[in-house]
Amino acid sequence: MIRKILVTGFEPFDRDTTNPSGDFIDWMSKRNKHPDREVQGIILPVIFEGAFLKFKTVYDDFCPDIVIL
Repeated sequence: MIRKILVTGFEPFDRDTTNPSGDFIDWMSKRNKHPDREVQGIILPVIFEGAFLKFKTVYDDFCPDIVIL
């Protein structure tokens, strides 16, 4: 059984004030009420090195069964 799901989104690019993928993470986090699984969302920076480091830290701590990037 899938118990842990990690979903990623991104912060706004350039001069944008929002990013739909980051907005989805915010929306999903408010509705994360599943008794049989834990869903964690993270919003990543739009800089490759920064995004990878944040993702790796959360991944290692959370140990998800599934990752949706």
